[in-house]
Amino acid sequence: MAGAPLGNNNAVKNKMWADMIRKVATQNPDKMRKAAETLLELCQQGDIAAMKEFGDRLDGKSKQQVELSQDADNPLFEMKPSDRYAEYARLVETFRSRAGKADTDTSGGEATH
Repeated sequence: MAGAPLGNNNAVKNKMWADMIRKVATQNPDKMRKAAETLLELCQQGDIAAMKEFGDRLDGKSKQQVELSQDADNPLFEMKPSDRYAEYARLVETFRSRAGKADTDTSGGEATH
């Protein structure tokens, strides 16, 4: 099973928390400004956690970068010609059935509906 277990309400709780922070910040702009100034001061003092938070707020959290590479001895994907034909035939059949063209005239005529 992917994702959180059934019944997990963490996303709802996090949204409630974020909504409350926005409400308090909107109602208290002077406190919000002071919090931002405090964060900047901590950054200037070399506080790594504050720098990370500051960067995340400005640029968004960084994404994990994944690099794939291959060489002749270790290909990422390998398919024999006979497998390619079978996969092609399977894809064609899938597209035909989705388009409502599962029955075809084998004499070279138009597909029947």
